[in-house]
Amino acid sequence: MDSVVEDKGGNLLIDQWSLVMLAHALVKDTKVLILDEATEASSLIIFGIAKKKTVGASQGGLVHVVFREKGPKMTQQLFTGLQTVLNYWLFHNGFSIGIGDMIANKDTTCYITETIASHKANVTKIIEDTMHDRLKPAPGMTIRESFKSLVERELNLACDKSGQHAQKTLKEDNNMSVCVGQQSVEGQRIPFGFHHQTLPHFTKDNFSPESRGFVKNSYLRGLTPQEFFFLAMAGHEGLIGTAVKTAETGYIQWRLVKALEDVMVCYDGTVQNSLGDLIQFIFGEDEFEHNYQVDVTDPTSGFLPGVLQVGINNSSLELQKKLNEESTSLLLIYLPVDLSRIVQNATQIFHIGHRKPSDLNPIFIIDSVKALCNHLIVVHGDSLLSQEAQANTVVQLHMHLHAMFGHHQVLERFHLNKEAFEWVTGETEAKFNHKNVMLGVPQLKEIINVATNIKTSSLSVFLNPAFQFDAALAKNIQKELAYTSLQTVIATVEIWYDLDPSSTIFEEDEVFIESFFAIPDEEVKSKLHLQSLWLLHLELGHAKMLDCKLTMA
Repeated sequence: MDSVVEDKGGNLLIDQWSLVMLAHALVKDTKVLILDEATEASSLIIFGIAKKKTVGASQGGLVHVVFREKGPKMTQQLFTGLQTVLNYWLFHNGFSIGIGDMIANKDTTCYITETIASHKANVTKIIEDTMHDRLKPAPGMTIRESFKSLVERELNLACDKSGQHAQKTLKEDNNMSVCVGQQSVEGQRIPFGFHHQTLPHFTKDNFSPESRGFVKNSYLRGLTPQEFFFLAMAGHEGLIGTAVKTAETGYIQWRLVKALEDVMVCYDGTVQNSLGDLIQFIFGEDEFEHNYQVDVTDPTSGFLPGVLQVGINNSSLELQKKLNEESTSLLLIYLPVDLSRIVQNATQIFHIGHRKPSDLNPIFIIDSVKALCNHLIVVHGDSLLSQEAQANTVVQLHMHLHAMFGHHQVLERFHLNKEAFEWVTGETEAKFNHKNVMLGVPQLKEIINVATNIKTSSLSVFLNPAFQFDAALAKNIQKELAYTSLQTVIATVEIWYDLDPSSTIFEEDEVFIESFFAIPDEEVKSKLHLQSLWLLHLELGHAKMLDCKLTMA
């Protein structure tokens, strides 16, 4: 035992080295020992943990190496031995869970109760601060959003801390003996289904955890009727969502299969359909403009001859590494708005011609782009920190907007007129501020349902040659075809209290009222005392009336 051991037991006999390895394995508390035959020629003990990474079906794993070097028969014996070891381990260390294993001890129960009570007290303080206007909004969030975020954080911490502590002493899932936690419907806490109440059991405007769906009890302890109802609400949403999505995804899969069943990869590497239409030049291409990618190691795709001066190394691996990093960085630039698609749509909607002169003033373009940049807000707030965060967030998008919508680009490349450019800026702002992005199955349905020929959504009316080139005549026909309602021409709607129905409190309407009552009408006069003293005053827009060519006659 006092002998000095050289590296790999070079100064020991095989049997002595085996004992040393066995002692080392026992000290390390190794779960599985793999021993080979102890012969006079060789007697080694190999120890370690047999896990999925070692024994699983992966390249370089134990099974792969044994099959390649020892053959299938030895691999069969390996599986037999591993299963024998596994059965032996399960026989001595296997366990089952009963109801007694789910009952927490006194210390664990006290810790769980105190933790949940502590975080519920924090939620109560947050509610009081909000009611007394002491809660400050977080950067980029409103008061309501900040309140919701703080409450959800406290309730999640209550469940997480209780569950982590319970896992040290219990074997089962923590919601069986700790707490079920916060229930959510449509991604939010239980909303007010009644008048300012989630259920009639609670008082109005009650934002406490129990009222908004927090289940503090566990399945083992039992739920209150209110908690059980909230749990059923969340479970019902999940069941219905699963059932509906199963049918929708099956139908979407069938449509995709039918749409792509004739697409194939040809022998030249291109992707084509049964008609020979080219879909992709290379299967799985990223559609990136590879003219900006240079491969200096390939003579055919490097720099053109004579571009660089003699003496500059244009074929080094360091240069290629830098070029690859630059190309990769270009692929990682994501913008929230596809500006080129918006310009393309504007060109088609407003029938932009490249030979028509534009009525856009360059000063108007510059001012519009600046105003657009000021309207794209990500981080709200007037503090210096919020303003700096806002500037850092949208600086890349502002650069892209100024480059895309520069006066030179808009006038000479896109040839936009004033109406089209105003539509482009408005559409850009609308798409940037559009936060309700559909994901999952609804988004896939929207993409799949895009039709080439849209039915019953719009109608093109072609005018006779006599009316095509006269704006006034064309507008008259448009107004005759357009559906006009009272809501279209109303400017304001007001409710007033008028003591005398035979007169008016509006100076503009005095002539009209006097003219109406100038001719005596016994029927109107007999029912005048039945008229309500509350007056609904409608004011028609002068510009809207003229635009629709309507009169009061």
